[in-house]
Amino acid sequence: MPLSILHQRLSNWILVAIALLLAALSLLWLIITTASERQDQAAAEQYRQQVDSALNYEIKGLGTHAMDAAWWDEAIRNLVQQPDPDWGQSNIGAYLDEEFGIPISMAIDQHDRLLQGFVDSEPMQHFEPFADSRSLAILIQQARASSLQDPEGFGGLIEVAGQLYVAGVAPFTTEEVADDDVRSGELFSVLVFLKRFDADYVDGFSERFSLQLTGIRPYAGNNSLPMTTLTGNNLGHLHFSPPTPGLHLIDSILQPVLLFSAVLGAMFLLNAYFSFRTARLSQLLEIEHKQLRQTRFELKINQEIIGSIKEGVVVVDEQYLITYTNPAFSRITGFSDAEVIGKRALMDPRIDVSKSLYQQMQQAIDEQGNWEHEINAQRKDGTNYTLSMSVSPLIDQGQCSSELVGIFTDVTERKQQERLLEKLANQDTLTELLNRRSFKQRVEQKIERAGRHPDTRLALLFIDLDLFKEVNDSYGHEIGDQLLIEIAVRIRRCLRAYDTVGRIGLEEATAQVSGALVGRVGGDEFTIAIDELAGQQDLERVIQRLLEQIEQPLTLAGQQVAVTASIGVAIYPEDGGSYADLIRHADKAMYRSKQGGRNRSCYYSDPV
Repeated sequence: MPLSILHQRLSNWILVAIALLLAALSLLWLIITTASERQDQAAAEQYRQQVDSALNYEIKGLGTHAMDAAWWDEAIRNLVQQPDPDWGQSNIGAYLDEEFGIPISMAIDQHDRLLQGFVDSEPMQHFEPFADSRSLAILIQQARASSLQDPEGFGGLIEVAGQLYVAGVAPFTTEEVADDDVRSGELFSVLVFLKRFDADYVDGFSERFSLQLTGIRPYAGNNSLPMTTLTGNNLGHLHFSPPTPGLHLIDSILQPVLLFSAVLGAMFLLNAYFSFRTARLSQLLEIEHKQLRQTRFELKINQEIIGSIKEGVVVVDEQYLITYTNPAFSRITGFSDAEVIGKRALMDPRIDVSKSLYQQMQQAIDEQGNWEHEINAQRKDGTNYTLSMSVSPLIDQGQCSSELVGIFTDVTERKQQERLLEKLANQDTLTELLNRRSFKQRVEQKIERAGRHPDTRLALLFIDLDLFKEVNDSYGHEIGDQLLIEIAVRIRRCLRAYDTVGRIGLEEATAQVSGALVGRVGGDEFTIAIDELAGQQDLERVIQRLLEQIEQPLTLAGQQVAVTASIGVAIYPEDGGSYADLIRHADKAMYRSKQGGRNRSCYYSDPV
């Protein structure tokens, strides 16, 4: 064959090959960009759900704040029954604005008239816009219709004079309400907390939940949430900036693809040069080179994708010995490939997986195709963490192999957040004692247990600090809060060492049904439930220790402060067979202690 004809044919083959390569690269780029877009869309949707969950948590939290304040006898007396504007401004308006960033608070009676209202710590001057809000009226109606025995706080987005607000509403109520009581006038009254949903609120909301929020705009976007009030009126859209993992994927793959393309082009030119000398040999070698390049290319892409994901990946053989790990494995566990390859473990070489767990895993894979589990593990540096893993068979050319692939993520932070939320739901944030609802739940467990043992007696103590308002008025809320913290510490010291005093988790508290419980149920109101008493003298000694400890003066911020306590006592089952009866009767006995001169105790069964 003449050299010119051979040269022409080789040139045509090279041009065709280059065109095919460009088509393959274009197709590959299309696949990568499509996968990138899907990852970005999934990340945006997940972020949208995160923003929506955080907003719902904020709204629900404001309703809970309102419920905590509305279930406060002192607030009912000074806001509803005998309105005291100075007390309301100090203990509701200014306190909420300074401590919790709640600038607007209102007490509204059963006829939707304003009893007291405060805006930015000052008395409210214009109530008409709030009275005309249909969405606020819906929240108030929901609060008035809630259960008397277990009232709830309600939250939602409302519109006031064309402005967006986060609202929390709760009915005023008291522990003295029973199922057969008729609502008195104040029980139709409600407490309303409002936050303006403006730029400052969005900034604070972003900081509290570590979110990238860009503000509220009148138009909708790909990354936004509609701000819809309870009446269905849309007042704008909350825009956010979600992460873009797909873009990072493209950045991580683009450079190797370009480098590979350049190398491949050089190989084509080199191949064309040698093909002029040995045409037949070049044709045979070209077939082998194409196959080899395709295999290397696919391997490179797979390694880049697996290496770029944030989840740890590990492959084990039929003996559960590790044969492969990706870079994220080392980042999460701290162990290198050399330290784990050949070790008998699934995710972490320090995890001693029992034979029964392997059997459970294999059974789940056989029946369901995969196995998911959470494991507490330890990193190489000794720190503990929790991982969530999923194990499934490795797919090799469309067939399930004997090897297993495990994908795991570090869920330590999420588990810590869950424990924190659990703690906030059951504990008073100031004193770290049980809050009102958690205390009620634990006492009801004790009552249920006592009902199965007729000889069991339970004492419920209601403690109210004498002249605490004077301390707040004289020294300020900060001194008052420090005083409450110290009183809580003294109460703990007065109780027996084995008693439960509020520093426990939910599961442990549920199992603990004996000893003593201490809770904070109001501003300066504490409750104690004691069972397994040796006798009346044992209870008297506890009460006397409480009175003696509480009346001891203390120095706070250079100021000597002293208060006393009035204690009311109700005994189960003589003074009541339910929590509602016991707390109501203990409260009444406490008021008799105050009327009798303070710094003393009184039993409900004592003659009046």
